[in-house]
Amino acid sequence: MADWSTLLRDLRDREGLTRREVASRAAIAPATVKAYELGLRHPSRELLAAVLDALKADLLTRNQVLAGAGFVPDGRTHADRLDNEWFTFEEAAAEIEQSPFPAHLGSETMDVVAANTAMQGVWGVDLRFDHRRPFELNLLSMLSAADVADRIENWDEATSIAVSVLKGHYGGDAAIQVEHNPYLAAAMQHFLEGEPAYVQRLLQIWAAVEPRKRKRRWAYPVTWLHPEAGRLSFHVQVNPADAVGSISFNDWIPIDEATWAGVRWLSANGSRGVRTYVARERHDAYLALAQ
Repeated sequence: MADWSTLLRDLRDREGLTRREVASRAAIAPATVKAYELGLRHPSRELLAAVLDALKADLLTRNQVLAGAGFVPDGRTHADRLDNEWFTFEEAAAEIEQSPFPAHLGSETMDVVAANTAMQGVWGVDLRFDHRRPFELNLLSMLSAADVADRIENWDEATSIAVSVLKGHYGGDAAIQVEHNPYLAAAMQHFLEGEPAYVQRLLQIWAAVEPRKRKRRWAYPVTWLHPEAGRLSFHVQVNPADAVGSISFNDWIPIDEATWAGVRWLSANGSRGVRTYVARERHDAYLALAQ
């Protein structure tokens, strides 16, 4: 392994910086940077850490340099290089726009507040124009809408997971009681106005499913029956996007080649003219209600 001074020089070359630029960022003299890189001077830990910060050193190399210079690694994580490891709403929306698979952002109350073109292709909608009424983009409400529910082959399984999460997060039946959660109570009321067969099935599931608290990373399966692309099977991975917990990534990851082929076909044929849907106003409305 290269010695610590050589690693410093390699880091600077990788970042495309001059010694003067590194010195300016670290608040030291350019001659000092040169002396460190040539191994002519031994830095204090404080000054070496400043140079590593200036070079935006990755965690592994940072610790190698510190240890090589005779110092204890500082225990940083990769996120410590960031001003904020969490996403703003706009950053999260941009993240799903670049995703190679269908993805949407969900609020804490299960509202869809953004969806990329691949996701809209799977759902068969252009959300700039479809589902504009209140609660029609709430996943709980959508489960009794025929154009959604009829396409979920594993409806009972997916619904059971959603119910267990809601009951676990909000304290059982309090999740849909007006006095405890007026928004979800209204969403449930909208659900109850849907297809009677699905309403009855959800009521049975609600009574039977035990509350379950989920950690930050959890998942649920969806088998989606698309009228043109066929049977699409997804492992939907859920991860928080912000520290507050009001936005989550829902990444619909295809689990077989047939699904990947279907997603590619939809991207080429079923999503023409569709753009990533971003509903910042829905997210802001939820935050206002939560306060």
